[in-house]
Formats: sequence, structure tokens, C-alpha cells
Amino acid sequence: LSARDHLSTTRFAALVDSVVAQVDADAVKRRRARIDADRNVQVRPDRWTPGQSRLTGTVPAASGVLIDQRLTQLANSVHDADPRTHAQRRADALTAFANGDTTLACRCDTCTSPAAITADEPGADPQPSPTPMPMPVGPRAMIHVVANQSTLDGEDDQPGYLDGVGVIDADTVRELAADAAFDYLDAGACTSDPRHPDHAAAARAALRYVPSKKLLSLVRSGELCCTFPGCTNPVWHADVDHSTPFDHHNPSSGGLTVRANLKPLCRFHHRTKTFGRWRDYQLDL
Repeated sequence: LSARDHLSTTRFAALVDSVVAQVDADAVKRRRARIDADRNVQVRPDRWTPGQSRLTGTVPAASGVLIDQRLTQLANSVHDADPRTHAQRRADALTAFANGDTTLACRCDTCTSPAAITADEPGADPQPSPTPMPMPVGPRAMIHVVANQSTLDGEDDQPGYLDGVGVIDADTVRELAADAAFDYLDAGACTSDPRHPDHAAAARAALRYVPSKKLLSLVRSGELCCTFPGCTNPVWHADVDHSTPFDHHNPSSGGLTVRANLKPLCRFHHRTKTFGRWRDYQLDL
């Protein structure tokens, strides 16, 4: 530890858990068996608030992250004018799950207004009711796992990292990978085939301000959280910032959109760097 740079609490905990998982493989197997055996969900009346129920549950880490992401996606799928808070919409999304619904009904005035049927004179056609706005369609829930290719291939049992949870064992990594769709990333070109990178395409992409989705994923996967010293905000909810500012007038003069010049910063620390006096330098060591 004394030979390493200073670590945040998140990185330090992940480092220790990773070492333990590699040294004591039997403990990892026992913990996995206990997790599988302890699965449970309970719904009970809240003894302190009559008319309210309290829900508690214990599920494997990957299942918990997937449920959390899906509730968030449903909560964000309604119109901006919906009067409920984000927490209330997440609770209603869980009820929608129980009803077998795949969407969350919006409660904005346009979506809930009754049909207006009026007529100027007998026999006249009624006026049409307001047309509800189309509901936004949210993306599928997505969980982020970082793991070595050797783990996926079964060559070793190096643990992986599940965003929002921490270190997970190799068997869990392989189970998640079995149903995953793979899109290979290359450090420079981010092409679909890492054996034949398109250097010309990479050079063109470096002159664009907005990184590609693949490059964003590659930059974030190299970190566990915001790179500001001591910050532990999750990396997959962070912005990706140019360490050397991108030159919009002459992109080739510096600040290229490449992995070596990009890093994740949470929104607060991104604004601190952009509008404050704090500066950082990203060295290619």
C-alpha cells in the first residue's frame, strides 16, 4: 500500500476485497452458497404507520442492481409535468411490476384530463378530447461489470467489479456474461474488431468534441468512481471530461478526444474544474 498512490475509500475497499477473493477461494464459494440460500422478500404491515406496508428483501448483488436500474428507468419514463417525486414514482413502478405492467402511467394534467364532450347545438359533433402526449420510451436497464478476458474464458478466477456494489466472484461474472451482448473496445479506434483497428477512423474521431459511446465506456471502465481526489461518486453516472481542453476552433492543436486525455468526473467536480481554479494534469505513465 505504501508504494501506491493515495486511494479513495471505494478503491481501497475494492482492492482489499479483490485480494481476499484471490487468496481465499473457498471463502468466496461459501459466501456465494450463503447468498443463494438467503434469497428472500418480505412484505409486512408497518407497525409505526397504519395503512402502510414495509418491504424488505435480500437478493444477489446483480439482481439487486438490475431491479434498482429498472425502477429508475420506469420512474424517469413519465413526462416532466408528472406531479410525483422521483421516490414516489419508483414506489409506483414497483406496484406496476406487480400488476404485470411494462410502463408507468403518467399523471400529468394532459394524460389524466377527462374527455371534453361539448356541443354548440343539438346534433352537433362533440369536440375532440385533448390528445395525450406520447410517452417517452426509456432504454432497457443496464448493469456495468468490469472483468478480465481471462476470467470470462475460464482461464482463471480473477474477480470482477459490479458498479454500485463492488467486487464479485468469477462465477458470477461468467453467469452474467452468458446472457450479455459483447461489443469489443479498442483503446484508440474503438472498433468492432480489436485485431484490425481502424486508425484512420480513430484519427477523425479524435477531432470531434463528443466521444463515441464505446470510448465513453472504455474510459469509465478504467475507473471505479469520479477521479477527483477522495470522491466516491459512481463512475457510470459521471461526466467524461477533457483534461486538456478541446480546441473547438482548431481541434488538431491540442485537447484531442482520445483515451489518454479523457477521465470521468462527477457533475460537481466537473463544474469545479470548468468554472473554478482547480486544474489537473493527466499523465501517460
